[in-house]
Amino acid sequence: MSAVELVTFGNLSRIAGLVHAFSTRQGGVSAPPLDSLNLGFHVGDVPANVVENRRRFAAAAGFAPEDVVSTRQVHGTLVRTVGDAERGTGAIEPVGESWACDALVTRERGVVLMSFAADCPVVLLADEGSRVAGLAHAGWRSAFGGIIANTVDAMAALGATPERIVGAISPSAGGCCYEVGGELRESLRARLPDADRFFRPRGGKFLLDLPGVVKEMLLRSGVRTECIEAAGACTICEPSRFFSHRAGSGKTGRLGAVVGFSALL
Repeated sequence: MSAVELVTFGNLSRIAGLVHAFSTRQGGVSAPPLDSLNLGFHVGDVPANVVENRRRFAAAAGFAPEDVVSTRQVHGTLVRTVGDAERGTGAIEPVGESWACDALVTRERGVVLMSFAADCPVVLLADEGSRVAGLAHAGWRSAFGGIIANTVDAMAALGATPERIVGAISPSAGGCCYEVGGELRESLRARLPDADRFFRPRGGKFLLDLPGVVKEMLLRSGVRTECIEAAGACTICEPSRFFSHRAGSGKTGRLGAVVGFSALL
């Protein structure tokens, strides 16, 4: 049995008391094509497998499953503020439509925010001074729609300062592989006048540097460039290490990201 592999970030690791991690597909119990550490309930896996995979991920990353808050992701721009009352939501069973949103923020210690992806970037955010954490599932619809700014604003409402926020961008579909149509370039131009720099022509389509777009949105939200770290790994390039919706033709598991401040501090 392979061990659970975690992707972590140097900038977040330097914050005392912060728990954070991004999973790979290694170390779980799910059968192909969801092998093996699938963390998503909504992809046709046996629920007991997902629960066991989440237990293993939590043990490796250093948090308790019952401390998790997750959502029903819909590729939107809504941010939900959560606290101790919401602990456990979505931890061991899927949540309903009332929990539809793509970003979470909290200032409650001991609450671990959790998000899922299989090519979309996930943005992990923390402000050490205020002990406020945030997590945003930033696929192109959400990123283009303003979810990064919405998440930073929601953190600021809890006492965070954008210039103090440290951010990390998870492994995701990269500019080397993420092929999109020209309509996405037009959509981003409406928000970023210099959007063309994130698109590289390939045939009649384009390769989109979505992590680059996410970083630009963080900068425009007041996060300092030296506080942003990107994994730099492409999920499409490495399907043996990461779940990828594109590489798996839609039949794949889900990776997980978590961030939150320990209740022990």
